[in-house]
Amino acid sequence: MKRSKTTLVQKLFGYYFALSLVTIIILSLYSYFTSKNALISRTYDQLTSVKFEKERNIENYFLERMDEVNQICLYENWEGIIKNTPLYKTNKMFEEDYKSFILSEYEEKIAKYLGEKINFKNIIIQTDSLQCIIQLKSKITTNDISFPVKNDTLFNYDLKEFNYSNRITMVEDLINKKIYLRANLRNNSITRKEGLILFEMEMTSINSIMFNTNVLNGLGKTGEAYAVGSDRIMLTSSRFKSNSINKQLVKTLAVDKAFHNLTGTGKYKDYRDITVLGSYGKINIPGLNWVILV
Repeated sequence: MKRSKTTLVQKLFGYYFALSLVTIIILSLYSYFTSKNALISRTYDQLTSVKFEKERNIENYFLERMDEVNQICLYENWEGIIKNTPLYKTNKMFEEDYKSFILSEYEEKIAKYLGEKINFKNIIIQTDSLQCIIQLKSKITTNDISFPVKNDTLFNYDLKEFNYSNRITMVEDLINKKIYLRANLRNNSITRKEGLILFEMEMTSINSIMFNTNVLNGLGKTGEAYAVGSDRIMLTSSRFKSNSINKQLVKTLAVDKAFHNLTGTGKYKDYRDITVLGSYGKINIPGLNWVILV
């Protein structure tokens, strides 16, 4: 039987088809990886932008609270309370009367600095002769004022250990999961400190800054942002796990890098052991050892 011969035209067509197919494959792969890399790069840029925004919001929130504290801790706001302490201590003023006096002084001199939205849970005052807690809410009563004993954990500060200074500092209580702003109760007329005031932070507002499920917030339907404390415990809500605040352990590569003062983006395992694209860094607040992950 006579074999059919492949013509030159057929050969050229075959070569051309094969070459075209290879070219198409190469161009398709190049286009795919170029688009993929561009998409990943844009994702990292978006994550970094969201992280930067939330960092600034948290830092500004603390600065605003420090400004409030700076006004509240002026000696003239507490002078009447301090001067009446001996009357209470020597039983010349009943406890309920002293609480009523503290309440009136608070409403007249202190409440105006806190505004309508109160961002502190408690104000804790300590002098050589007074230990007092004022529980803050929209409308406080004498029942919200108490006088704990000095050996209470909150009052283990020896006033003599603190030098006279107007500086406001951060106190992080890792055991009880609380954050305080600590300020000297300063008397500007004399160069000595009259006492110490602790302001317990209300964490709800911080959580609101970090936790947002709106798909237009820059994180879409699958992204999240959260803060982690130095004990590697999540400080704000998880989008994917309930009851995560002060409970969820976050020991990841990104957290370790952030606590080593590294800022960056990358692909890594998150606290759910799921690979994610993320951005990480440390929050720049003196005295507060927190990192943020997006």
